[in-house]
Amino acid sequence: IRRPPRSTLFPYTTLFRSALAPAQESVTLYRRLADPTTGNPDRHTPDLAMSLNNLAIRFSELGRPHDALAPAQESVTLYRRLVHDGGHDRYRSRLASAQRRLDDLLLAPRHDPT
Repeated sequence: IRRPPRSTLFPYTTLFRSALAPAQESVTLYRRLADPTTGNPDRHTPDLAMSLNNLAIRFSELGRPHDALAPAQESVTLYRRLVHDGGHDRYRSRLASAQRRLDDLLLAPRHDPT
């Protein structure tokens, strides 16, 4: 993936940063709602998978692919479970999209997260 030079992204950096906290909060809330012990996983696992994918996107937009990797992997895992184990074909396109994001992250050049 070719990214534009950081200098051209400067006006968006503040916007990207401001979107990170709500994305993290969304993951926290949906994780609680999808918890098999205290929540309703059948209803909220798709939302958790989408929130994890969105969080990975936010980290990528901030130039933090190392932070994006874990939520991207978890999103793919949840979508796979929904499609293959749960028989929910309607999530197949979301699985494809999440898998593409994960592939992009795995192919991204590695940088020291300092």
